[in-house]
Amino acid sequence: TVACSTPAHPAGGTTFKLWLASQSAHSTFADYTPDSAIFEYFEVGVLDATPHRGPVAGQTMVTVVGNDFMNLVGSVSGVQCLFGEARSEAQIISSSQIHCRSPPSGLPRMAKVALVSDGAQMSGAATFSYYEDALIQALYPAVAPASGGTVITISGSQYPVGSPTCRFTNSFWSFASSPVLARRTGGARDAITCVTPTLLTSLYTLQVSWNQQDFANSTSLLEIYEAAVVHHVSPSCGPVLGGTTLLLTGGEFPRRAADLDLLACRIGHSTVRASLLDASSILCIAPPSEPGYHSIEVTSNMQDFTTSGNVFFYQPTFVAYTSPAAGPISGGTRVKLF
Repeated sequence: TVACSTPAHPAGGTTFKLWLASQSAHSTFADYTPDSAIFEYFEVGVLDATPHRGPVAGQTMVTVVGNDFMNLVGSVSGVQCLFGEARSEAQIISSSQIHCRSPPSGLPRMAKVALVSDGAQMSGAATFSYYEDALIQALYPAVAPASGGTVITISGSQYPVGSPTCRFTNSFWSFASSPVLARRTGGARDAITCVTPTLLTSLYTLQVSWNQQDFANSTSLLEIYEAAVVHHVSPSCGPVLGGTTLLLTGGEFPRRAADLDLLACRIGHSTVRASLLDASSILCIAPPSEPGYHSIEVTSNMQDFTTSGNVFFYQPTFVAYTSPAAGPISGGTRVKLF
């Protein structure tokens, strides 16, 4: 068996012959073998790789896009992907696609992605950016109605630059929502917001991704509840000075909202904290306000309010008469107002 390394050559077929050389004490002999074979040169090229980024932990499934990959089938040493100097096994999917997982990287960096087969590197290359593993530390609010539309602020650290997406997962049902676009808040590097889709009532893990494949998990859970409703407010009126204790009945008021101090009443334009009695009743203290009818609604996350249409009437305060009606100019008279 003779092993040869091919020299560079344009794509296409070429004649292959074996050069034989021998040497004795009296002469040197060299010549080609009389037989020849056809060797086919093919051009395998890398055009792109997606996704273009992934965490330093590695294991991102990268699709290498190029041409004539089927020509690599049956190569002696197989096909590998190069991420800089690091290698990973490649799987040929079609003539234009190869799959391979990104190897781990010690630090965030930019790596050149190429293909190697039988010791030869294929033409062309793509780039892959490694970023730090993001850490999600807190969600606010941590409760939201099933109807969706709640803006969740996700704070954490080591957030990569770029446009993230988020999704909501439930391990009990093996459920994952479709990824939705997240937004950075006020240009802050480590705070983003995500709007909840319509979900079933349960506890969810919120996940964030910067390549729509590798998701970082929140350490706290998001509770999705049925939207609360207020059926009755008692009493229905009170003084403009405020201080009236209001009993609101309805349901379902989530216990976790009260535990997180997110349960509140909005009376007119003022919002006051509420106390949970049970799942169907809460207490609020009416704040001072102008005379007249004011809407009263409830929130379980300081963002989404009920739309039950209840009102509370603030009674104007006036004095009919005083007793006594007069007193000395030195003062000190105790006067009762009626």
